[in-house]
Amino acid sequence: MNQRRIVEEGLPVLHREGKKSLWNLRDDSRVSLVETVLSEMARLSTTSSPEALFFKRNAKKLVFCPVKPGTPGTCIAKVFVVGSLRRKLKYYLNYYRFALDEAANLLVAKDRGIHVPEVYGFGHIYSQSGLEEATVVLTEYLTDRIKVDEALKQCASDVAQLSRTLLRTVPVFAELYRAGCNHIDVNGANILLGRDQADSPPFLVDLQNAKFHDRPNADILMAEAGRLAKTCQPWVSGELRSRWLTKIFDDVGIGSATRSGLIQKFNYYFAENPSKEELKHVGFHR
Repeated sequence: MNQRRIVEEGLPVLHREGKKSLWNLRDDSRVSLVETVLSEMARLSTTSSPEALFFKRNAKKLVFCPVKPGTPGTCIAKVFVVGSLRRKLKYYLNYYRFALDEAANLLVAKDRGIHVPEVYGFGHIYSQSGLEEATVVLTEYLTDRIKVDEALKQCASDVAQLSRTLLRTVPVFAELYRAGCNHIDVNGANILLGRDQADSPPFLVDLQNAKFHDRPNADILMAEAGRLAKTCQPWVSGELRSRWLTKIFDDVGIGSATRSGLIQKFNYYFAENPSKEELKHVGFHR
């Protein structure tokens, strides 16, 4: 099933805001989110928009919470700006990029048992001349969460807490493996841990760089684990990294007979900087 069909089936309510935007929504209750997000984006063109909480803001991408976190109607709006005419043409030639991939992959991930934010909507925003200006994905706002790299940095001087924090990420890799997911950009910033609840499951965000296969693949697992280990290297010792990898093997049921070769592959992805194109084809022939 292609990405567009996944979004249409997972977000079945079609909603249009005049000529300025077209949306696929989870249900009718999400219309108010669309209105809030569009209002906030309109405000951006004239003010610094102090009401929104921004996580990223540049010429190509906006990530923000349009209302105060914790209030009814809270969500995360991830806006992929099309920009110039040249980028518009490139966008249509590479349609499955940007917010469409993010929305579709989140829907598939949730269906396959990965803890990810719920998707509320996917939309297109148009200019007055009818050209597409941006695509948007609206997702659940995960409260009381902290990025893995930030959590490790905070407990850098506490070896026992470092170990507990890193080991809390193991379920993410077990879920990715069982779901047959190749996420080429797993890192310390897109795994979120509960701040106060050590037993709450970790959540994975930013899935636009992911692809799903029909079976688990241990080589992909090693690539994903190696990339996270590399981003966490400043705080994690080799001994702790080894115990963490062993726990991943144990949780997904990879026996000792095959671990040696897989550890070599893990070390490669940990030490090197493979291209995105190489990572996309890990474990499978082109």
